[in-house]
Amino acid sequence: DSEFNGSVGQSAIALLTTQIKWR
Repeated sequence: DSEFNGSVGQSAIALLTTQIKWR
């Protein structure tokens, strides 16, 4: 579970940072 949650967290952070960069 910890690994899965970590992957989701990294993905969410990546999406957020991408949106901020493209904003």
